[in-house]
Amino acid sequence: MLLYNTPMLVDVTSAKTRSIQDGAEWYLRRLNGGKGIRQFDETQLYRQPKYGDAPYSGFQNQVQPEKWNPNEWMSLAKSCGAQTVIRTSKHHDGYCLWPAESTAYHEKRDIVGRF
Repeated sequence: MLLYNTPMLVDVTSAKTRSIQDGAEWYLRRLNGGKGIRQFDETQLYRQPKYGDAPYSGFQNQVQPEKWNPNEWMSLAKSCGAQTVIRTSKHHDGYCLWPAESTAYHEKRDIVGRF
């Protein structure tokens, strides 16, 4: 299976920060959002020691779906009785799951086509 994720937003061991989707959602917005965005300061404090000033788009280099097998996904869905399988072709942050010509922010392989 292929899983797509981004780094944690904040340190979720704190009760204060645990309230934000367990720290995993809208990292990009909170990363670049500025002082008006909820939890901006906590995001910056957590990010700097772990990732420094690395841009969000740099995380795409960590996506390495070598073991992804669409046939395995379909077999699993079928064995579970699924009649429909829906996949995301473009993440809400703009990351495309195919080699898009309109942006450099994409997967190198055509995951959408193979799916």
